Amino acid sequence: EATNAALAGDADIQAKCADGSLTVRVLIAKVAENLGFGGDPKALKPVVKKALMAYLAAQDDNDEEEEEEEEEEEEGEEEEEAPPPKKKARKEQAPKPAKASKPAGARGKLTDPTELKRKMDADGWEITEKARPTAEGAAKPGKHVDKYYKRPGQSKQYRSLLEVARAHYPELVTGAPPPGEASSSAASSRAPG
Repeated sequence: EATNAALAGDADIQAKCADGSLTVRVLIAKVAENLGFGGDPKALKPVVKKALMAYLAAQDDNDEEEEEEEEEEEEGEEEEEAPPPKKKARKEQAPKPAKASKPAGARGKLTDPTELKRKMDADGWEITEKARPTAEGAAKPGKHVDKYYKRPGQSKQYRSLLEVARAHYPELVTGAPPPGEASSSAASSRAPG
């Protein structure tokens, strides 16, 4: 009851509630002050928090009801002003313009896969091969094998050599940022650690 009284009657609490800055801690302090509570204010937390949540839920319900009433009034006004729109026959839609495609290689392409593999071997990358599971009821088992690449000491797993190169060896990707921009991030990602 003291919480509800503070929420409904205290101007400071109402202002904080209205602007969204009200915290449970502030409300507990106010309730403890109003009650002359000499004990640990944390003991009031469960009761105050429950009352605050109920108060906020009631406020949300009131706000929703007001919004619904406003919408109904607006709809009623619209109906009085104009008759309902007539259904129109479907027009043939003009074909949509083609999306502008990215220039070839916009995401980059490996410039030297052999050099990338050599660098990955030197850095000790782990390569895991997993056979794809066969579909249930398939006539033949699948032969596709997925490769996953993981740098020692890191949890990130990459699904392609291009993805590895983009993240750790940008100098081996076409369309990569200029060496000055890429080298600082690449150096930090290659630093032991």
